[in-house]
Amino acid sequence: MRLRRFTRMHAPALLISAALLLIPGCMQVIRQESPYYIKGPHQVEPPDGFFERGTHVWVFGEKDSYKRVLSLGGTAAFVWRQDLATLKEWSKQQKQADRDKDD
Repeated sequence: MRLRRFTRMHAPALLISAALLLIPGCMQVIRQESPYYIKGPHQVEPPDGFFERGTHVWVFGEKDSYKRVLSLGGTAAFVWRQDLATLKEWSKQQKQADRDKDD
């Protein structure tokens, strides 16, 4: 009984997650600590929070210079486009940082 209720309640989120994983370039990484806005990029209130550097997010829309993202933790919000990196860019950046650390 509980399993059926859990499945019924979470099925839409699981389907969306699976679909996002199949879309190339949809998964990106937050380059640096970045403020996020839940209501929209032009909300009057201060940021609703901050994503930490290295947070993996799915991108599923954009508005002006902001992208709509969904974090693995379940936060759906807008972040500034320049605060995002593709997985390839992020990997390259991390390798360079490791080399710089070794020198």
